[in-house]
Amino acid sequence: PIYNPANNTWTTKAPLPIAAITMGIGVVDGTLYAVGGIEDTGGPNVILNTLYAYNPAANSWTQKASMPTPRNAPVVEVVNGILYAIGGGNGALPNGVSGAVEAYNPATNTWTEEAAMPTPRAGLAGGVVNGIIYAVAGDSSTHLATVEAYNPATNTWAEEALLPYVAAQLAAVGLNGTLYAVGGTGPNGNEIANVEAY
Repeated sequence: PIYNPANNTWTTKAPLPIAAITMGIGVVDGTLYAVGGIEDTGGPNVILNTLYAYNPAANSWTQKASMPTPRNAPVVEVVNGILYAIGGGNGALPNGVSGAVEAYNPATNTWTEEAAMPTPRAGLAGGVVNGIIYAVAGDSSTHLATVEAYNPATNTWAEEALLPYVAAQLAAVGLNGTLYAVGGTGPNGNEIANVEAY
């Protein structure tokens, strides 16, 4: 469904072609992209590499080129019309986490492998400030305060100041030149109410 704040109503739209959770979501030129996630098949959960594009004008979904590395809950950010899928969970890797960075170009329907995130992790958050993607905290066998910045123009990563608390499953967003990190869970599963600005 979509929400209209003007009249405080939800409207049901065309369903995603598969039932999935923990997908990454990004928007490029008015098209919504749903990336990866987990599909419950009734047996062991399947980690997905699927990419679906939603056209709001046509109210329809189209399957696009599959992401090279299957992942659940990747951070998905958009810079200059390119969608970046960063990190996430992958049960086949050590500690079940990934540092993969893969870029999707909607104009060519192709993926390219980019420089891997230095600290592989799941449960991280991300935000874009001035064309730089920030990967914030997350979990890699232990909860982290790690913040790393990816520059798509140079395909390089840089270490940034640590988040003041360790967390996974938090949220982050870039707004007016500032990166905000919000909430999350701590190492013992406690919920965190922190809001930090960088």
